[in-house]
Amino acid sequence: MGRYSIESTVWTLAVMTLAAGCGGKEPSGPPPAPTQLAFTVQPGQTLRDSAIAPAVQVEVRDASGTRIAGATNTVTLTLGANPAGATLAGTTTVAAVDGVATFGDLRLTERGRGYTLVATSGSLTPATGSGFNIVLPLPLYVVQPGTNHTCAVVGYGVYCWGHNANGELGDGTLTSNALPVRVPFDPPHASFARLALGESHTCATTSVADLYCWGSDSSGQLGIKSQNDRRVSPTLVTGGIGFFWVAAGRAHTCAVGVPVSDSTYVYCWGANDHGQVGDSTNVQRTAPVAVAGGISFAVVTAGTNHTCAIATATGRTYCWGDNTFGQVGDSSTTARNSPMPVAGAHTFIEISAGGNHTCGVTGALEVYCWGENADGQLGDGTTTQRTAPVLVTGGVSFTRIFVGGQFSCAEANNEALHCWGRNLEGELGIGTFNSVLTPQPAGSNVSPGVTGGDRHACATALGQVAYCWGSNTFGQLGDGTTTTRPSPVVIVY
Repeated sequence: MGRYSIESTVWTLAVMTLAAGCGGKEPSGPPPAPTQLAFTVQPGQTLRDSAIAPAVQVEVRDASGTRIAGATNTVTLTLGANPAGATLAGTTTVAAVDGVATFGDLRLTERGRGYTLVATSGSLTPATGSGFNIVLPLPLYVVQPGTNHTCAVVGYGVYCWGHNANGELGDGTLTSNALPVRVPFDPPHASFARLALGESHTCATTSVADLYCWGSDSSGQLGIKSQNDRRVSPTLVTGGIGFFWVAAGRAHTCAVGVPVSDSTYVYCWGANDHGQVGDSTNVQRTAPVAVAGGISFAVVTAGTNHTCAIATATGRTYCWGDNTFGQVGDSSTTARNSPMPVAGAHTFIEISAGGNHTCGVTGALEVYCWGENADGQLGDGTTTQRTAPVLVTGGVSFTRIFVGGQFSCAEANNEALHCWGRNLEGELGIGTFNSVLTPQPAGSNVSPGVTGGDRHACATALGQVAYCWGSNTFGQLGDGTTTTRPSPVVIVY
């Protein structure tokens, strides 16, 4: 008994001494075994044949989902969903470092939507990443933004993107899209030529002077002679009139007809509660009606609820419709349901109507604006409403003007872009969200062809590349995201 007690005590002390030498803890068991893989950095939208960014990362994990520090397993990536039959190029097999495998030079060879990557490593449970898109710049010459959607003429067809609750994208659905979708319609024996976008409708002329419209028809703005809820595909405007120029307001549409006895007349239809149709009434029209006065007009432009046009013979500008802020420019705030000459002796070679203001370029390459000015959209250095044209300050010579909802942009005679007015969503393209009262250089990589929407703008550039910037709530910038951009981003598809 005594001997047993002594040996037992010695053994107990030995164990205690060993434990103390190990920091007072019992020896740990073997490290957890790797059982599975998991993507921790997913592939993002990337241009075709460019390195996928950010670099894809895959973790080696144990059964509890914890990364195994020190793991060096070899991980291989392959394509899962492969909608366009692309090849996955670059380094597709790497050894994990501290349990993380990083793939920095992957690229795909074909444009497509909904690709996925699959990660494998021996007997470990594989992982499939989130879907991603491989895109290309959309090759186009004409791009036109609306309120929350944008369209472009591409080759002989039209692509649209952004908001689509009323079918304004024209793709036969009501699904909004942050990437351009082709309007699945080819006009008979013709190609699309000129676009006009309203709040929730779209119109396009063709090379044979047909006019098609689609989207919301809540006020008859499609011109199809029957007030419908909407049309999700292009529908021919009724009346048999040929049109070569079209403009769209919030819920009305106007177009310049083909010459008749050497005269070109403007026809309008849709909402007319402010007289924006210009037929001397306030009656809503579901088919084209001639603007009163019998004046031959060369071009027409439409704001939210007002319309302006340049007379062919005299070069004088006439406006009609809502005049709450003086946007008609006749030195009053009285709504007009027939064309009224804009005050002053200015002759404009180009005009553009926006939300509640209007601007024009003179033959001397000066820009004058009038109407609402709460955000400095008139460019005269103030926020004072103007009922007659005032000169945009800065002394820059401009050749073209495009007006948005509460901002304005113009191209200088050296093709440099300048913008001013509201900028709370980056619609000026100057890299900030600060509104400005006078012209500021914008979008140094875009030239020429700027066009303004409600709170976003777009422009073409050399090489058939186009850019958009500003509000992007519904994907109207066409960059595959819904992120607002204060600087130009490339339209991709």
